[in-house]
Amino acid sequence: MKTRTDTQDGIARGTRAGFTLVEVAIVLVVLAILTGSLLVPLSAQMEQRYYDDTTRTMNDVRDALLGFTVVNKRLPCPDTDGDGGENVSGLVCSSAQGNLPWATLGIGTADAWGQPFLYRVTLAFANPNPAVPITLASIPDIRICQTAGCTSTPNVVAVIVSKGKNQGTCTDACADEVENSNNNVTFVSRIRSQPGGGDEFDDVLVWIPSSTLFTRMIAANLLP
Repeated sequence: MKTRTDTQDGIARGTRAGFTLVEVAIVLVVLAILTGSLLVPLSAQMEQRYYDDTTRTMNDVRDALLGFTVVNKRLPCPDTDGDGGENVSGLVCSSAQGNLPWATLGIGTADAWGQPFLYRVTLAFANPNPAVPITLASIPDIRICQTAGCTSTPNVVAVIVSKGKNQGTCTDACADEVENSNNNVTFVSRIRSQPGGGDEFDDVLVWIPSSTLFTRMIAANLLP
């Protein structure tokens, strides 16, 4: 014959087991919800990682360009033949724009999508002729804008561009991306936007203002 205590103990054990089953059911439901929510943005997470990796590489490239300037008293010329080295014609750069001379710098072979970085430089800051050095009177000619066609005062001496996931093949309205590929001194840097909104843009830009270059060269006793 069960005592009152035995009965109470049985009820307590049953209650504990019941709560355990309910808790397990809740955990399973939560896990199902989390799993479903994680599967959807997986591609978006991978895409963001690519952009983060590319940005880190480009920041390293910027540092390498500044280091090159301290050693060589100028910025490197662009790579115009695709071999990774800067291209010089006589005592001038072959072009103000081309690919990043990654072999010359020893860094920044390509972005996370395997494409070479675009590189533009103000020729007055990349002159291989030692008789024409950079001075505090050297004038930058590159401008960074938030939209295509702006006319702000140029204050940038070099810019590096990754064409992002679409690699410059956008199908939506993309005037800002075109601005970064039309071989002039105006470039656009702004928040990324996906196709379908009328303003597709996924370029990544890193640049060197003239003030940053001057400061670095003054610190290295290369400028008065």
